[in-house]
Amino acid sequence: MIKRLKKILLWGVVSLGTGLVILIVLLTTPSILYASHTTIGNIEVYHNQPLPSELETIVQDALSRVSSSKLYDATMKHDLCLNDGSKYPALVESVLGADVFAAFANKVVVLGDHEKEGKFRKWGETLSFEQFLAHGLMHNYQYEYHGFFGANPLGNHARWKWEGYVDYQVIGKHYDMNDLTTALEAPGHDFDWLSFKGGESTIKMHVKYLTIVKYAIESKGWSYHDLITSKLSIADLESEMDQGL
Repeated sequence: MIKRLKKILLWGVVSLGTGLVILIVLLTTPSILYASHTTIGNIEVYHNQPLPSELETIVQDALSRVSSSKLYDATMKHDLCLNDGSKYPALVESVLGADVFAAFANKVVVLGDHEKEGKFRKWGETLSFEQFLAHGLMHNYQYEYHGFFGANPLGNHARWKWEGYVDYQVIGKHYDMNDLTTALEAPGHDFDWLSFKGGESTIKMHVKYLTIVKYAIESKGWSYHDLITSKLSIADLESEMDQGL
């Protein structure tokens, strides 16, 4: 009986290990689940259908949007995985959870439904492909900067810092503080969507995050390292902003 239980346990461990290895291989090798791939600069685009005619411009504009970040690395290679019939995006979503785009390691995965003219839909919202591609690319640069164990989720950096820095680079740099605080004054909840005149949109909570990061970087002169390592809380910085410090 004991010998039989040991065999069952061993079989279970081997099966679990094999399944985990297969999952890791599929997540890290999107080419297995895509029919085609096309290179645009230093981005490898994985797709099943012909590429949208505007995609090359979107990629260039997204890279330009984040190129002023100190984390930007013009030599870093990225994988962009489209949601156009492959099972890969659904696999990523099942592992990482529902989102607009998913970003991990050097990969940006589209989880919404692509539309014409540089837009895609998710959660009933029509969103800017360029904006969220830029957002995903910034997370990739964070991953490169911190490494596997130092990047979120293992790095356990406060969400307002992690997401706030990314949205500051993608959105916050391109608007003055009055635009941002006016947007925040609109009635609504943290997960309501706010839109900007340049076509960007994000949830209200992220506008709050990027506004705090904008203050820390532009008014206090913080670097990214200063932001990530600071012991000040978001409430501390909000209090400083309110007092005009």
